[in-house]
Amino acid sequence: MEEIFKQIKEDFLIQEESLSKYACKSKDAILLKKDERLKENESRTAFSKDTDRIIHSMNYTRYIDKTQVYSFIGNDHITHRVLHVQLVSKIARTIGKILNLNLDLIEAIALGHDIGHTPFGHTGESFLNDISIKENIGYFRHNAQSVRALKDIEGVNITLQTLDGILAHNGEMLQSEYRPQEKTKEQFLEEVDKAFTEENFDKKIVPMTLEGCVVRICDIIAYIGRDIEDAIVVGVIQRKDLPKEITNVLGDNNSIIVDTLIKDIIVNEFPILENKLTCIDVWTPASYKRYTNSDIGSFMSFIFPPKTLPIKISNKIKGLDNVFLATQWQQSPGGLPIAAKLGKQAIEEIKKKIS
Repeated sequence: MEEIFKQIKEDFLIQEESLSKYACKSKDAILLKKDERLKENESRTAFSKDTDRIIHSMNYTRYIDKTQVYSFIGNDHITHRVLHVQLVSKIARTIGKILNLNLDLIEAIALGHDIGHTPFGHTGESFLNDISIKENIGYFRHNAQSVRALKDIEGVNITLQTLDGILAHNGEMLQSEYRPQEKTKEQFLEEVDKAFTEENFDKKIVPMTLEGCVVRICDIIAYIGRDIEDAIVVGVIQRKDLPKEITNVLGDNNSIIVDTLIKDIIVNEFPILENKLTCIDVWTPASYKRYTNSDIGSFMSFIFPPKTLPIKISNKIKGLDNVFLATQWQQSPGGLPIAAKLGKQAIEEIKKKIS
């Protein structure tokens, strides 16, 4: 049994090797303290365990009754924190998937980022900050409190990268460029301390991973349109009241706003692709014969003898520097080596077609 779980975890780690060079790999995860609960038959990666530990924490349960903006409203359809963090996670994973980042790390940061938030939104945070200053005990910042709630109060053993993303998520601070900043364990702990002791220090904190940067900007995307919808639901504004100079750019409802902003981020990440993507051909069973001269398709093997690796093929295609071939599985107990090989063959044939 232990061998099976060990193999599953190794397969996950091998899959991560196909992530972007800018992604944070699970093998690079850092724990602030030794994991006493580490088991030999553990199949999860470090960041996957972070997510599990966060959603099973007592602090995560306390999300439920915390509203996002409007409090004391008798309406079940306005946004609560527990929904907000799920929206951030979904939007961030959408962008992270396109950028080929570590989705497990993104999910952990997103679901844990507001755990230290107060009831009554930022108004509650402001009240606690005033009390902290009056009592001469420093400053109250919900992002730093999220780290404290998990790490110190509840003692949940979370990786440094996840805790850093939570600390640096400050979505209210807009930036023209989001670039990760390398830091050590000691530097992270110093930032946590300064967030409580130095005024506005939390506004200077930058995530150490690109995954953290993605969650930070997705925090904004998740609440912009949703806050508008909540305002309409509770009768504060009507949709027709939204300024045309804004709706003409972003849209006038949450769905369109989220879609617009996600696309904008992608285009800004890959500006060369804007209006330049053209479908040359599609590789399907119907078009299979065109390139393989076979009517019956390809036979694929999904089972390999113990400790046997599937066929390995080069990920690069000659003459195409901007193409990297990725397969769904690369190691037993599952694999599609023949499909990968034929996929490469298809691309090579298409290249001949257009050259």
